[in-house]
Amino acid sequence: MAKPARSTGVVLSHLQSPIYNRAYALILSSASTAVLGLLYWTLAARLYNASDLGINAAVISTMMFLSYLCQLSLTGALTRFIPTAGRDTTRLIVGSYGVSALMSATVATVFVVGAGIWAPQVRSLVQTPEGALWFVASTVAWSVFSLQDAVLTGLRRTVWVPVENTIFAVVKILVLVALVGSLAGTGIYVSWTVPALLSIVPINVMIFRWFLPSHVARHGDAEPEGSPRQIVRYLAFDFAGSLLVSASSSLLPLIVLATVGATASAYYYIAWTIAYSLQLFSLNMGISLSVEGAERRSEVGEGMRRMLRLLVVLQLPLVALIVISAPLILQVFGHAYSSEGTLLLRLLVLGVLPHGVNAVGLGVARVRRQLGILFVVQAAQAGLFVALTVAFLPEMGIAGVGLAFLVAQSVVAVGAFVTVIGPLLRASRPTRPPASRLVPGPRDARGFGEYLGSAQRIPYPLVAAAYVPGELPLTVVIPVRNAEQFIEECLASVVKAGPAEIIVVDGCSTDRTLELVGRHGVRVLSDGGLGVAMARMIGVHEARSEVVALIDADVVLPDGALAALLAEFRSGGYSALQAGLRSTSGPGYWGRAMARHHNTGRSRKWLGVMATILWRDTLLEYPLDASFLSGEDIDLRWRLNRAGVRTGVSSDVVVRHRFGDTLEFARGQWRDDGAGLARMALNHRGGSLLLLMPLADAIRGVTLTTLRLEPQYIPYYLGHAVFNYSAIATTLWAAARHRRQG
Repeated sequence: MAKPARSTGVVLSHLQSPIYNRAYALILSSASTAVLGLLYWTLAARLYNASDLGINAAVISTMMFLSYLCQLSLTGALTRFIPTAGRDTTRLIVGSYGVSALMSATVATVFVVGAGIWAPQVRSLVQTPEGALWFVASTVAWSVFSLQDAVLTGLRRTVWVPVENTIFAVVKILVLVALVGSLAGTGIYVSWTVPALLSIVPINVMIFRWFLPSHVARHGDAEPEGSPRQIVRYLAFDFAGSLLVSASSSLLPLIVLATVGATASAYYYIAWTIAYSLQLFSLNMGISLSVEGAERRSEVGEGMRRMLRLLVVLQLPLVALIVISAPLILQVFGHAYSSEGTLLLRLLVLGVLPHGVNAVGLGVARVRRQLGILFVVQAAQAGLFVALTVAFLPEMGIAGVGLAFLVAQSVVAVGAFVTVIGPLLRASRPTRPPASRLVPGPRDARGFGEYLGSAQRIPYPLVAAAYVPGELPLTVVIPVRNAEQFIEECLASVVKAGPAEIIVVDGCSTDRTLELVGRHGVRVLSDGGLGVAMARMIGVHEARSEVVALIDADVVLPDGALAALLAEFRSGGYSALQAGLRSTSGPGYWGRAMARHHNTGRSRKWLGVMATILWRDTLLEYPLDASFLSGEDIDLRWRLNRAGVRTGVSSDVVVRHRFGDTLEFARGQWRDDGAGLARMALNHRGGSLLLLMPLADAIRGVTLTTLRLEPQYIPYYLGHAVFNYSAIATTLWAAARHRRQG
């Protein structure tokens, strides 16, 4: 009997979450506006003659377009900056209203004066003094009407947005019906504008009398986040990007009309309208994320993950339903709409999924004020959509528009994931708290302490002479296993750097690795074959210095590099600092391709553990997980970022990182990486999104090599994806089987 109560409690807790209830309120507003808007235009078509409807609709569209231009994307700025404007909140709102109203009045006046030149079809409604004055007033009113929704959202009073818009839509319908006999020629235009003009008075009384004073009382002592100059700069980028998106949507009907004719254009418009209603879901979630993230910037990663999850829960079933039932949905409009528009609708609706990823990415970019990304994502969406439509439409008909939308949104979504979403997901919260002591991974059944004791007793070859400690106050730990190809040059460069202590931890090498190590007289331990993560932790545990440098056997330190990295580590207040990497290889194809991939990829900017200085206590508190064959650095980076530990990658100190030349070497690296990504997906909430990385890498790599006229590297990126996903599938299957058996 308690189960329904628990379920109700879960639902209520979900709805009480600010980011969720704000998103639901905005979605409800869009849904009610869409449904009542459909009813409004259906009644208008039945109650008014077609010519009057056409002229009134043109005037309304013109008024709304001019208003949109004059809002200068202030809706986005208000939702972004009101939560953190502090004592400047009132000035921000009033200034936004004032600027938009003044521009609206000016632009509308210019339009009215020249209506006979650029819009002779609607001149009859604005040529009289009364008509001209009403057009100017309604344009100003519509700008304020649009901005007040953003103000309510920014003040965290989003629940009033669907209430206001629903009342507006209902009153609009009532006025439309009431004016049929008295104002047949202008009734539609008047019914649209009068409710908007009337609604701004009560809504803004509520804002300035109750909502705004309450907000200032809570946040008035906070220092405003954005200066006027910063807000103007934000507006410039956001407005430019959103204007391109709006222009692309406006251009598409004209392109379709000019290319395939009026009848096909009608089929396109109906399918686009249905698909756009789903796009509003993700757009509203992006707005909710920007509001919540602006006030709680440290939790933007968690908010982003919630919005992505909500997109899957809400949009995916709707997309599947519409894809399956597209012919039946379009049949409502007529048999021709169903036969001609089904494929278009399915492609447009599938494109809604990557569009949702882009909307969430834009929400994050707005929170973080990543202005370049904010503009580029929107510009890429618009430019690719139009360009691909022009390319596909002549050959494919209106289905080409759907394919263009799907491809454009998918390509941009990959970019948004790589540049915005992915890095934030890597810093998200792990499923379990960081260990406060050394905890062995699943592969170390005996426990770390027990194993370390036995490791000391493994015999090693005699050394030529004992290592003489240097003056650099740190311990260097080098994990090795069958590294005869690399270890000699690596160890020579480390010895030359002069650290106080050098520890080599061997993984049961069967080649000449130990013989080469023995020439330098350094301390040697064994990890018993338990993996590189355990090898590193054994060395850290045995280190005598408070600072530890983890150096991989395939790394060579230039003269003075270790001392310079230590100086930057201390002066910058880091807990972990990696040297920059310059990857090299021999003349073989696979080595050259791997080096090129790493030198041009984003991973070179991510903290790893192959040439990294850390506080010893940091690694003892956040130990490497010995269950990882590869990817333990990603796991460590997630946990350190979540804990607020300062980490970084040096741009001044660069070391040489070497790759093997053979396909066998590359295949082993790919499989280890794939297994590491699978382990991240199993161990961390939100880690499953990392499984997209090999695909994103492959798409990016193939695209760049094609653009750079280097097609010889395409097989490398295909192999990278295939072997990564092979290892991912194997690891996930093994984990699932282990859980069933356990």
